[in-house]
Amino acid sequence: MKLLSCNIAGFGKFVNAAFDLSSPITCVKGDNGWGKTTLADFIGSMLYGLDGGRTRSVSGNDRLRYEPWSGARFGGSLTFLYAGRTYRVERFFGRTAGGDTVRVYDKNNMLCYDFGDKCERLGETLFGVDRESFERTAYIPQGGQGAGAIPEDIRAKLLALLSADGDKEGASDAVARLDAAERALRAKRRPAKGRLDELDDRLAYLQAQKTDCRRAAERAEELQRQTAEHARRLAYLKAEIRKLSALAEEYARKSELAATRAAQNEIRTKFKEAQARLAELDGFFGAADPATVNTTGLETAIKEFYALKEELANLAPQAEEAARATKEKRALEAQLAQCERTLQSYELMRGETRKAAQETKENKKEERKKRRKHGNAGFGLLLSLLLALFGATQTKSIPALGITLLVVGGLGLLCCGVTLLRTSGSSTTRKTSDFADETVRGNYLAALAETEDLRKKLAAYPLESDERAEAFKKSLESKRARADALETAIKNFLSNFRFAEAYDYRASLAKIKENAEAYVRLKAVCGESERKLSAFALPAGAENETVQITSADVNEIHSRKNALEREREETTATLAGVLAQAETQEKRAGQLADIEAEEERLGEEKARLERRLSAIRTARELLVRARHNLAARYLEPVEKKVAEYAETLGFSLHARPKFSADGTPVLEEEACLRNTEYYSTGLKDLLWFCVRLALVETLYAVDPPPLILDDPFVNLDDKTTERAKSLVKALSGKYQIVYFTCKEERKL
Repeated sequence: MKLLSCNIAGFGKFVNAAFDLSSPITCVKGDNGWGKTTLADFIGSMLYGLDGGRTRSVSGNDRLRYEPWSGARFGGSLTFLYAGRTYRVERFFGRTAGGDTVRVYDKNNMLCYDFGDKCERLGETLFGVDRESFERTAYIPQGGQGAGAIPEDIRAKLLALLSADGDKEGASDAVARLDAAERALRAKRRPAKGRLDELDDRLAYLQAQKTDCRRAAERAEELQRQTAEHARRLAYLKAEIRKLSALAEEYARKSELAATRAAQNEIRTKFKEAQARLAELDGFFGAADPATVNTTGLETAIKEFYALKEELANLAPQAEEAARATKEKRALEAQLAQCERTLQSYELMRGETRKAAQETKENKKEERKKRRKHGNAGFGLLLSLLLALFGATQTKSIPALGITLLVVGGLGLLCCGVTLLRTSGSSTTRKTSDFADETVRGNYLAALAETEDLRKKLAAYPLESDERAEAFKKSLESKRARADALETAIKNFLSNFRFAEAYDYRASLAKIKENAEAYVRLKAVCGESERKLSAFALPAGAENETVQITSADVNEIHSRKNALEREREETTATLAGVLAQAETQEKRAGQLADIEAEEERLGEEKARLERRLSAIRTARELLVRARHNLAARYLEPVEKKVAEYAETLGFSLHARPKFSADGTPVLEEEACLRNTEYYSTGLKDLLWFCVRLALVETLYAVDPPPLILDDPFVNLDDKTTERAKSLVKALSGKYQIVYFTCKEERKL
C-alpha cells in the first residue's frame, strides 16, 4: 500500500490544501504550529475516521479539535495505491459520527465497491489491524507515546501469524470459552447473572418463602380461632335481632292502634267543630237556604251604588262651584238693578223727558244685544281655534280632513275677531252735564262707573250658565235619588241575614259569599267525617286495651335493632374475610413441602455447578499460564527484531531489550529485568521506536503500510539522532515514509 496525495477541504488550520505524498520519503519541515501533527492525523482520519466526539474536552476529542474555524467543509480525500490499483477515499465529518460520510473512487473517478461495506473501516481492510494497533505500529509520534504493553489485538495477530498451524481455536479461544462458561455460571458484574447467581437468588427466595409458609401456618391457626369467635358473636346477634324484631312488631301493632285512635279523635274533633260552625251559619242565614242564595243582583246593586257614591263625591266640588257662581251672579244682578235705579233717580233730578227715558230703555236693549253678540263671538272664536288646532294635527295622517278643518277654523277666527272688535268699543254714554251741583254730578259719575263695572262682571258669565247650572242640579238630584233607592234595596236584602254590624256593603257581600262557601264546605266535611268514622273498625278487644307506648321506646328499639344489624353485617363481612384469609393461609402453608423439595433439588444442582465452576477456574488458570509461556515464545521474533534495530542505533550498549509475559517492553541489565520507567526519556523513546519498527516488520510482512513519523527523535542526542536518520533512510527502500520535523538538524 502506497500513499500518492491528499487534498484537505477543511481540517484544523488547513483549508483547500493539497500535498504530494508519492515519494519514498516525504520530508515535511515546519515551525511549531505549522500543522505537522494535524497533517499526520488527517492521513490517519482518512483511513480510520474520527472518534465519536462524546467528551467536550478539546484534548480528548479530535472531532472538536480539528473542526475548521473558517466554516469550510470538514474533511477531504486521500489517494493511494493498493494491489496495483489506484483509489481515492473521501471522508467528510459531522459534529457526531452519525453525520459522517465516506466514499471510495477508482482511478476513473467512478464510485467503486472493491472494499464492500468496509469503507467505514478502510484501514482495517487495508492493514488487517484496528485503529489502536495502527497507531501503536506504523504511526510513530514524538515523545515516545504509547511505550506500554503490546495491545491485545496485535498480540492476537502475532499468535495467529507465528503459530505453527494457524488454528483460530487456540489458547485465546479456549480462554474465551472458559471465561464464557464461568460467566454462565457466576457473573463477574451485576446486573448480569450466571446460573449459580440465579440459583443463589432462587434459594434465597425459597428460604423467604419457607419462612412465609411457616408464618402462614401460624396465621391460619389464629384465623381459625377468630372464625370461631366471630361465629359465636354472629349467632348471638341473630338471636338478639329476632327478639327485637318481635318486640318491634308488638310496638308497631300498638302504635298502629294508637294511631287509629288518634285519627278517630281527630276526625271527631273536626266533625264537632264543623257542626258548631254550621249552627252558627244557620243562625246567620236564618230562613234563607245558603245553597240557593243568589248574590248576583246584590253584587250589581252594590257596585252601582258605590260607583254613584264615588261620582257624587267627585261632582260635589263642581256643584258647590256652580252654586257659588249662581249666587255671585244673582248678587251682581241685584247690585246692577240698584245702580240703575240710582241712575234713573239722578236722571229724573236732571229733568229729562220721557223721551229720554225711552231712549235710555232702548239703549239698554241695544247694549244687551251687543253683549250677547260679544259673548257669541268669543265662544265662536274658541271653537274656531280648537278646529284649527285639530286640523293642524291631522294634516299628516288625514291630509284632506286636516286642511279642511284648518281652513274652516281660520275663517271662523277671522269672522269672530271682526265681531269682537265691533262690539268691544261701544258703550252707552250718558250726558253728564246739566248738573248744577258738582257733588250730585260726582255721585252720578260714580254710580255710572259702578254700573259699567257690574255690567262687565256680568258679561264674564256665559249667558247659558243658568241653564247649565239648572241641568247640573237636576242631574245631581237624579243621581242622589238613584243612590238612595239602591241603598234602600241593599239594606232590605241584607236585613234577611244576621250581621253583627253592616258597616260596609261590599264587606257584607263578601261575608255572605264566604259564609255560603263555608256552609257548603262544612256540609261536605261533616259527611266525609261520618263516612270515615263508620269505616274505622278496631280489632276485637282493642276498644278497652290500654296503650302505653311512646315514640322514644319505638325509636330506642329501632336504634338498637339497626345497630345490631350493622354489627351483624360487619361481623358477617369480617367472618367472610377471615375465612378467605384462613383458606389462603392454609393453601400457603400447604406449599411448604413443595418449596422444601425444590430447595433440596436446587441445592444439589448448586453443589454440582460449584464443582464445575471450580474445575473451570482451575483449567483457565492452567491455560492462561500456558498461554503466557506460549506468548513469550511467540514474541521471540519481535524481540529479535527489536534487538537488531537496537544494535543498529547503539541501544544495546546500555541494556538488552526483552518482553514480559503480557507483552510489555523491559530492559535486561546485569541479569535483571527492569521496567522502562527506570530509564531516561530518550532511552524510552528509542526503545519504543525499535519496538514499533519490529512490529511493523513482523505484522505487515505481505503488504507493508506507510510509516508516518511525527518528529520521533526530539529527545535523542545528536549522535543517536544521526544513527536514527540513517536507519530511516535505509528503511525507505522497503517502506514509504512520511517524516515530519521542526528542526534542520533532524531533517532527512
